Amino acid sequence: MTREPERSLRAGTGAGVVRFLLYVAIILSPLGLAVATQPKTDHPFVQEVAKSLALIAYAMVALQPVITARYRWLERPFGLDALLVFHRWMGIVAGSLLLAHPVLYAAGGSWELLLGFSHGWEIGVGKVAFLAIVALLFTSLARRAVSLDFETWRGIHNGLALSVLVLGFAHSIVAGGDMTEWPMRIVWIALFSVGLGSYLYHSLFVRRRLRRDAFEVVRVTRETDDVWSLEMKPRRPALGIDHLPGQFLFLTLHRESGPIEEHPFTIASSPAPSGRVVTTIKESGDFTRAIGETAVGDGASVAGPFGRFSHLLHPEAEDIVFIAGGVGVTPMLSMLRHMRETGDNRSVLLLYGNRRERDIVARDELEEMARGGVPSLRVVHVLSRAGDDWNGESGHIDRACVEKHCAGELAGKGFYVSGPQAMISEVAAQLRAAGVPARAIRVERFAL
Repeated sequence: MTREPERSLRAGTGAGVVRFLLYVAIILSPLGLAVATQPKTDHPFVQEVAKSLALIAYAMVALQPVITARYRWLERPFGLDALLVFHRWMGIVAGSLLLAHPVLYAAGGSWELLLGFSHGWEIGVGKVAFLAIVALLFTSLARRAVSLDFETWRGIHNGLALSVLVLGFAHSIVAGGDMTEWPMRIVWIALFSVGLGSYLYHSLFVRRRLRRDAFEVVRVTRETDDVWSLEMKPRRPALGIDHLPGQFLFLTLHRESGPIEEHPFTIASSPAPSGRVVTTIKESGDFTRAIGETAVGDGASVAGPFGRFSHLLHPEAEDIVFIAGGVGVTPMLSMLRHMRETGDNRSVLLLYGNRRERDIVARDELEEMARGGVPSLRVVHVLSRAGDDWNGESGHIDRACVEKHCAGELAGKGFYVSGPQAMISEVAAQLRAAGVPARAIRVERFAL
């Protein structure tokens, strides 16, 4: 089956720029409107700065649920993985600005406003919101340090984020002097409504619209000591997903044992007319540690596809270099399988890093592809903990390794990097240092 990307996916760059500019315009609009409706002020300069920071920051907070609501029109130009990274950084920026707001406001007037208890309820609500912001930033930045499992963290994170959205609105709409003018109040109410509506849309509709048993597990395969592949088929063809090779999905397994949680996994299979999908998953966290307990016949909910990590979106690159670490090879497997099935004979170099030889996923299949000639594939395995009998590359995939196996010719190649986040960042930085333009480097990042 020849799989062509949708036009909306191919036209990602221009559409992405328009959406980003719209985002900037929205977060600056309250400040601009406040200046236009109330150009004069009798507040000290520091307090005006504090109010301005709050106007911008709350607009960012209101748009945070929009970024994560999985709206197709927003996700397609960027890829959901990129949006989640953006969401994380904007949350840190907005939280920092909101923390600065009461401190600067009190510094420009009286510290009793921040530390005292003799003010109206709206100031009290603001103080509670302040504490919620502190807790939200702490749990987001220190989740692994305090050993919060993903589902517990997500519940805490969503509850705190909703509290900041609601409490911040209640505080600002009453206490904010800029809210006395109706144009400003309308914009503020609209921002709050969009944020709350997107939160409810994702919580009550997106996650619940998936049928409990829309998919069924039809095969469970052990790839290595701690890596498993699950093949799933839709119970009805209409429930299947139509994906590009390299994209990812959100999977919820409904099993007799193991937690029922939603997690993102890359699709390892080539697009299939039947709608079947294969995910290859490494045992690591609370959810994936029990992945081997999945049984044939178990139900599954699948949401997707998402992401832009696909060679079909960049047909200009005839010479491709895949750089994978561990189970990060899964999107490469999807793309290679698609190339094999469609007769795509472009040149592909796969640099595949693992700790030990026994950790290599789909080794026999990769060797068979390389022998078959379609695609024109060359596989180089790199082991960081190679045994004495290993005759291949050892160490880590770095600039020297890439240049060696590309014969020093990096220009004109398309690079795809997937694996642990530290590896992705390091390899991407070294490729840039070697002169590879950013537009030729594609990475897949998750920031959940």
